This record gives sequence, C-alpha cells and structure tokens, in this order.
Amino acid sequence: EKGEGCLTGEDYEAFARSCQKLCRKYGVPFIVNDDVALALKLDADGIHVGQEDAAITEFRAYAKDKIIGVSVHNEQEMALAVQSGADYVGIGPIYQTKSKSDARPPAGLHFLRKARSQYPGFPIVGIGGINEKNAAEVRSAGADGVSVISVICESLNIEKTVQKL
Repeated sequence: EKGEGCLTGEDYEAFARSCQKLCRKYGVPFIVNDDVALALKLDADGIHVGQEDAAITEFRAYAKDKIIGVSVHNEQEMALAVQSGADYVGIGPIYQTKSKSDARPPAGLHFLRKARSQYPGFPIVGIGGINEKNAAEVRSAGADGVSVISVICESLNIEKTVQKL
C-alpha cells in the first residue's frame, strides 16, 4: 500500500477496479483506504481515513451515503471518531506491523478491550500485525473483525490463510 514497489497511477486504479469487482461479486463492501479522489471516482462503498487526513465531517459532505471508517490509536481519537459520525473505527496497530514503516507503536489489546467496554455496540476492527495465530485473540478482545495486509500478501495459499483468519 505504501512505499517502494507499490502501484501508482493507472495501475493503481486498475487494481482498485478489479478489487471492487470482486467485492461486488461476493457482496462485500468496497472500502478505499486514504484516497478520497479514487473512492469518489469509483463510487466506492466507503473510505477509511487516518488521523492525518481531513475531518470525518468533511468526508461526510462528499459522501453522505458512504461508509466512513477512521483509524484510532487512543481514547481521545476514539471519542472524536464516534462523536463525528464515523461508521466504524480501526484500532491499531494492535501488534508490530511490517506493512507500514510509519506505523505508530503497537496499542496492544488493552486499548481494544477498553474501547469495546466504553462503546459496546460500535463497530471496531483490529488493525496491524494480525495473522492466523493472533486473529482469534483480537476478536476475543472485542474486535468485530480484523484488517490484514502482510499475512495475505505473504501467503502461499491465500484461501487457506483467509479460512484460518
């Protein structure tokens, strides 16, 4: 997603379109990460943004009926995301991650558990360093789901890896 060797320009858009096609085939929402222009161009089902991006309320102005997710790393960011109208949050990184060189230090499961207790019905996704060995632990700590990159990209059998997750 970021760094050396990543797709850009037309290749990036073509890849996004193929992912969108797969999502539609299987009835899965197509969420674009950190690229509002691409999300709008492709009429994605939603967008996921980080803390460094524009406010959720600004995105909502462009995408009233779209899913908006936001990455959070602490209690203040979590509260702001909920109050601002995010549809879900991604908490993390839960563990050390290889996919983002600029990732913050791992939040661990403690913050995830606390967020779940404070916001019992709010959708939470665990992000960062999640693999087949620790995904169940993340779910048990309160995540409704997990978001992964490295474990899929490095898999020799993606179908089996996904089943284990």
